[in-house]
Amino acid sequence: MLQYTLARDSLLVGFGSARATDVSPLATHPQSKPGARPSLFFAPTRDANGLLVRKSFTHLLLVRRVQVDGLSRAILLPLPANEWVADTQLESLLPADHPVTVATCVARSSQLHPQSDIASAEFSFEHPEFKAPISLQIESFVHENSLREQFVLDKFSGEFACFVVHWHQPEMGGSELFQTTYACLNAGALVSYRAGQFFSARVSQNNANLIPAYANCVQIQAGHCAIRDFSCQLSKLLTTIKQLGSGAPLAVRAQVLKRWQTVQSEPIATGTSQGIMVWPVDAHQPIELSQGWSKSLEAAVARSASPHSSARAVVMSADEAWLLKVGERKSVDLPEPVRGLYERSLLTLKQMQDPSGGIIAAPEFQFEFTACGGYGYCWGRDAGFISLAMDTAGMFDESEHFYRYMAQCQAENGSFLHRHDMHGNLGPSWGLLQPDETGSVLFGLWQHVKLSGRSKVASELRGMVERAAHWLSSCRFEDTDWIAEGFDLWEEREGVHLYSVAAAIAGLRAASDLAEKLNWKTGEQWRERAAVLAKMLEENLVASQTAGESSFARTLFLKNTSEQSALQHSSASSLEDSSIAAKRWLSDYVVDISLLGVVEPFEALAPAFANKILPSLCHAMRKHLWRKGVGGIGRYEGDHYRDGQPWILTTLWLALAAARCNENDLAVECLSWVLKHTPREGQLPEQVDPVTGEPAWVMPLTWSHAMFVLACWQIPKNIWQQVVSSQSSFLKNNPI
Repeated sequence: MLQYTLARDSLLVGFGSARATDVSPLATHPQSKPGARPSLFFAPTRDANGLLVRKSFTHLLLVRRVQVDGLSRAILLPLPANEWVADTQLESLLPADHPVTVATCVARSSQLHPQSDIASAEFSFEHPEFKAPISLQIESFVHENSLREQFVLDKFSGEFACFVVHWHQPEMGGSELFQTTYACLNAGALVSYRAGQFFSARVSQNNANLIPAYANCVQIQAGHCAIRDFSCQLSKLLTTIKQLGSGAPLAVRAQVLKRWQTVQSEPIATGTSQGIMVWPVDAHQPIELSQGWSKSLEAAVARSASPHSSARAVVMSADEAWLLKVGERKSVDLPEPVRGLYERSLLTLKQMQDPSGGIIAAPEFQFEFTACGGYGYCWGRDAGFISLAMDTAGMFDESEHFYRYMAQCQAENGSFLHRHDMHGNLGPSWGLLQPDETGSVLFGLWQHVKLSGRSKVASELRGMVERAAHWLSSCRFEDTDWIAEGFDLWEEREGVHLYSVAAAIAGLRAASDLAEKLNWKTGEQWRERAAVLAKMLEENLVASQTAGESSFARTLFLKNTSEQSALQHSSASSLEDSSIAAKRWLSDYVVDISLLGVVEPFEALAPAFANKILPSLCHAMRKHLWRKGVGGIGRYEGDHYRDGQPWILTTLWLALAAARCNENDLAVECLSWVLKHTPREGQLPEQVDPVTGEPAWVMPLTWSHAMFVLACWQIPKNIWQQVVSSQSSFLKNNPI
């Protein structure tokens, strides 16, 4: 999974966690695995179609200038590799016919700057032949669509020549086919390209790109392997150095190390291709590795680059100015330790928004779906919460941009289907129609107008609003007044669901409010339809009061009765025989966090009714959904997805509802749990491992950050102060 992300303009870079066997965990934050290295590059879009590279590694190689019997001729300093690089690939780097050894890499720390998208990490390399461990500090940021990384080595011995070794295999457009990889030797750049997208890697020192000592590109279909070819060439190099002996002139020795192989023409390969490049560097000076996206080959191999320090200053200044602008629009009063996490959440919301305006659910994308659920798309549901958080925090420009994007995603009948790529195209689906998504979009747009005071985008999108509201108003389930059937919030069951009805009510009211504010003269029928649905909810919502708990039916009509949960109960004893529910309602009283949506955020019920049932509902959530051991709130009883792990957003959802009804102790408990399980970099996962307490599945999840932002605004400062007090040791050590 990813550990943290950096993004700017068209480029998003995901830093993957090292495997547990590769690194030592941080003692102060065992839930956060350090040692992340760039493992996913997306451009020019942040969705699955924008994937450039995920199979790559960068290592440092030390070659002894004079070979000494009994000592290693070369030592590899291996930086952590991501999960898509096999161990066999790393082992193939080293020739078997020479004493080449591998140092032990220990990840010391990793963190994100509190007010800017700048990451820093520290590693050390231990080896029996080192008098002291070699220290490596790396600072990373995205600038002008390139990931700029500065490497600074300490305690490096001059008896070694140092090289940067970089390998990658492109997957542009989600495929390894039809790719070209090209080593431009004069520019010192390794470039892969397809269909007008170019990914390049280069190394520079003192603001000058370095010429490689070795480069190779191969076509895998022909049986070649760039890593294996590199190992053969390294073997030849070590043999040559041994043959030179200790008496060879330094100039001759330096020339051999500088240029491993005379290449008659620049190597290039097409098809399923991969390439490797090795640059000789001065290990006593800062080294810069730049990997980025370009629109042309000329730009990809361009030799000029702004100094690292000046580029860093631009990034720092831009992010701080943006946070200041947002804060001037709307300023929230938070305890200081929480403010850093809040600002990191704002920066993450900004990262996850594509230049098109679309907002991805999460940047982690894996075709096999073994380490994430394919989250590189925009869901109207997630984005409804995310845009609400944006507007609540003063990110009005970003929210406005999102709704213009959503107009491209609307289906011909007015609804918003499952999920979309960053061009507005319908994405791969497993639950095509989810009615709550349409309601969420309308609800969010009205919140934007209310919170920002801006109505321009709503006026521009009048057609979108009217089509969506007409669809919500007219779609009916068979011969009843309930909304049409579709998949539930969790995309698992098809039918008519409580959360979907609440979202429809909120969406219809929002459309009516927009029409009234903007004098469209079209919204009265939408308000009437919302009133009918709200009345039906209040009449049929609470089926019984058992042991002080409100019983809710999360599903009104289930299309496939074989999908009914084992936890479902008969409603005959608690409903009037004449009611619709008694006759046709397949009641499902499974406690589900989504039931809170009726009140938080949609406010679909009358305030007096909501105030009556909310405290009991919150206690039921705490009783039935708090996970044993690690704690935290799961999605619902009997959840089978990822073994029912606790989620960050569900725990924050309960905190918001608890604070709304003055259940402050419960709110403190939930918020404290979230802070305890916030990784040191400050980006929030979707789930938490129920045994280890470590982040699980995807990270960062944009919806998690949206809920955190909403919690910062909606939960009073005195509750946050209690949270800070309960988590003082954690926050003291957290660099955010």
